[in-house]
Amino acid sequence: MGPGFESQPDHKKKNSTKLNVEFFMSFIVYIIYSNSADRYYIGQTNHFDARLGRHNAGIEKATAPYLPWVLI
Repeated sequence: MGPGFESQPDHKKKNSTKLNVEFFMSFIVYIIYSNSADRYYIGQTNHFDARLGRHNAGIEKATAPYLPWVLI
């Protein structure tokens, strides 16, 4: 280290704040099935109930033509 720097462990420094933040986003992978079209769809989400609702409301382009969908 250069002039003016001291090598000290974190616990010896005055007024030092150590912030450890761990952030995990949990996603699930799901498979739904359309009996009317005999098709499967694989997706991922962190809010499954809302996502399945979007599939069955016809909001999602990829699955709208094959309603209704059920979880496999």
